[in-house]
Amino acid sequence: MNEADRLDALHAYGILDTASEVGFDDIVRLATRLCDTPVALISLVDADRQWFKARVGFEPCETPIEQSVCKHVFGQHDLLVISDLTLDVRTRSNPLVLDDPHLRFYAGAPLVTPKGLVLGTICVIDHVARPGGLTDVQADDLRALARQIMTLLEMRQLIASRDDMLLDAESHRKKSEHEHLELSAMFEQTPSFMALLKGPNHVFKLVNPAYCRLVGNRQLIGKSVAEALPDAAEQGYMNLLDEAYRSGRSFTQTGARYAIQADPHSPVDERFVDFVCQPTRNEKGIVTGIFVEVRMSQSMSAKPDARRLLPISASSCAICLMPMTSQALPQSAWPKPSAAAVSVLERSIWSTKRSRFRWIGAAPLASAWSDPTTSDHSAPMLRI
Repeated sequence: MNEADRLDALHAYGILDTASEVGFDDIVRLATRLCDTPVALISLVDADRQWFKARVGFEPCETPIEQSVCKHVFGQHDLLVISDLTLDVRTRSNPLVLDDPHLRFYAGAPLVTPKGLVLGTICVIDHVARPGGLTDVQADDLRALARQIMTLLEMRQLIASRDDMLLDAESHRKKSEHEHLELSAMFEQTPSFMALLKGPNHVFKLVNPAYCRLVGNRQLIGKSVAEALPDAAEQGYMNLLDEAYRSGRSFTQTGARYAIQADPHSPVDERFVDFVCQPTRNEKGIVTGIFVEVRMSQSMSAKPDARRLLPISASSCAICLMPMTSQALPQSAWPKPSAAAVSVLERSIWSTKRSRFRWIGAAPLASAWSDPTTSDHSAPMLRI
């Protein structure tokens, strides 16, 4: 037996120097009755001492390793019976034999772990020699008690492990809760416009207050982008979300035109924004949604003529610039703009040298707030 492994196993049970426990105390009392001895001990042998988890008829709670009789059990995995301790070469000079309490008879059953390591014994002791030792029934009873002690030790270790796991789980729960509160506070207070969309229909799962204000405080949670923001779907922004969800690749755009009408009676609010569409995935790596973050574009807002990048023609056609990386609608689906509008557009593109934009056509924009078959197209409108 490897002594280092044995000691590691003993210490892993966490039993040394613990308070008395009824289960172990009952076993030693039962041992004295079954074996008809005045003394019974549950002895755990440490590196330099033997410590008694339970004892009857013996006052010390531990003895030095030099005085241990139980250590001699380590050479075998069955009972050790010494009929007369004064005659055995291993024990005849032991102070507990020569002096008080004058031990004479010893029988010990090893406490063996599932890996075959001996932690100590349950032993019965008498002050008179017993040439006959134990009867077969008594020997079997002592072995059974040893097995019962190991069952208690195993159960005790499992309970301790469970308690440690519960403490760790509670610690992780509190940490996670704290981090969640921090993230929630950041999400609520950040000036960026943030939203979490779920599923292929891009249903709003989370939105921060800034995003709600950006879209006119509309009711968003539980609605798809197409349902909650029909003006966004009308202008092709759904294509970006569909592509990000389908491909699993993030999409970033700077200086995109963003125009919104909070309600049918409000003026169109146009601005330029930078935004990111970042797909989210489950534990299997499957895309389940998209996280959207929008910021006001610093590079565009500083230019007084930035609004001319997307002019609106006199014939109520929206002249649309889309990023080169986005999926534009087929050009055939858009009516041709007026020559004057195209001229204005070309001058804007060449003057700003923004090669990441391309012409995809123009189309009349029906109001998102009314029936498109009856809407009045006399007023130009560009919405997201």
